[in-house]
Amino acid sequence: MSARKILIIIGFFFINGLLIGSLFTGIDYLVEILLFTVVMNVLYLGLLVYIKRSTEHISD
Repeated sequence: MSARKILIIIGFFFINGLLIGSLFTGIDYLVEILLFTVVMNVLYLGLLVYIKRSTEHISD
């Protein structure tokens, strides 16, 4: 497995760890945690797309 794939997996679980932890410990702030998780996933995916486009332009 490449270093890039490992970083993607670590980032995914880092972002979604709050949601996963809240499901096991209680649902006191579930709505806020869901909104935070959705926003962070959108930002994370946007960053991945930006990095991919940047590396494609550099290699051209």
